[in-house]
Amino acid sequence: MPFGLLFPLLFLGIYTATRPVVPRHHRARYAVITSAGAGIYSLTVLIGTVKFSGEPLWWLPGAVLCALPFFLVALLDHRATPAGSGNT
Repeated sequence: MPFGLLFPLLFLGIYTATRPVVPRHHRARYAVITSAGAGIYSLTVLIGTVKFSGEPLWWLPGAVLCALPFFLVALLDHRATPAGSGNT
């Protein structure tokens, strides 16, 4: 079942990398970061399900680690938007 959940994440990565609103020179960076997030997620879920079922000391740091690549994308996007461009 966890592998079935990776298909929407893979689709999201492909979809966002092909959108014209992605800032210039960020397509490859976003694709790599999204793939890294999917990899971290799949490892966290796969290892956690097998070895650490019900252990919050595994799942809480795993959730934070899974969120870091997507936070990085948001940070890069925020920095790529020029100040005063009207986008908030």
